[in-house]
Amino acid sequence: MPKFEGVKELARTFHHILFGDRHVSYGSPRNHNVLYGPIITAFNDTIRRLEYAVLEENKDDRIEIKVAMELETSKKRCKDAKTKS
Repeated sequence: MPKFEGVKELARTFHHILFGDRHVSYGSPRNHNVLYGPIITAFNDTIRRLEYAVLEENKDDRIEIKVAMELETSKKRCKDAKTKS
C-alpha cells in the first residue's frame, strides 16, 4: 500500500466533518457529539480498513508459516516414532 494511501479517506472525512459543504466557521457546536462522534467513527473506520489491508497483505505469509509448523511437527513425530522402535 503506498504511503498514506490508507488515510486519504480519513482526511477527506475530517474535512467534510469540520467544514462541510458550506463556508468555514470557527468554534464548536454546543453538542460536542455532533463534532466528535463522526470524528471517532472516521478514526475507527480507517483503523478497521488498515487492519484488514495488513491482514490481507500478510495472508500468504501466515499460510507459509502454518505449513512450515505442520511440517516441523510431522518431522518430530516421525523422529519420535523411530526412536521408540
